[in-house]
Amino acid sequence: MKRLIFFGAGNISQAVISGLINSGYSKKDIFYIDRNQTNSLKLKKLKIKRLELSSSQPSDIFILAVKPKDAIGAYTDICAFVKKPKIITLVAGIKSKKYLSQFANVELMRVMPNTSSRFKKGITALFNISASKVTQREIALLFKKVGMVLDIHKESHLDDFTGL
Repeated sequence: MKRLIFFGAGNISQAVISGLINSGYSKKDIFYIDRNQTNSLKLKKLKIKRLELSSSQPSDIFILAVKPKDAIGAYTDICAFVKKPKIITLVAGIKSKKYLSQFANVELMRVMPNTSSRFKKGITALFNISASKVTQREIALLFKKVGMVLDIHKESHLDDFTGL
């Protein structure tokens, strides 16, 4: 299994992490980066370890789950440490062009899960921006562990999905 690094550990990250653990994903392959003490305590109870960005590896998958105002900063932080990172952004409202204008050498996908993922009953929309087919398949399989997956072929449809 690849290491998953949740950059931001709020409600949606906690829901996806719980769903992954409940579906058998190994806790030793899930990490988080978050400065919020409450989130850290909740993940510590789940035995999920905090990670420093400087400890990341090129094969890691980053799941960007911060507030929209912090997304581009977090994205550029990841890109500064990892060459051609795999970044899955769960951030609503920020289009792929905005990310890619900062760093383009990224395997990037926009993904919109919901909190029902905690119970393996989630519905997740996936939009591949620049990820390889192998990475896209890997991410689809990952989110199928927490529920149903819908492939979206037009980025504007992610906004429709999020609104529903």
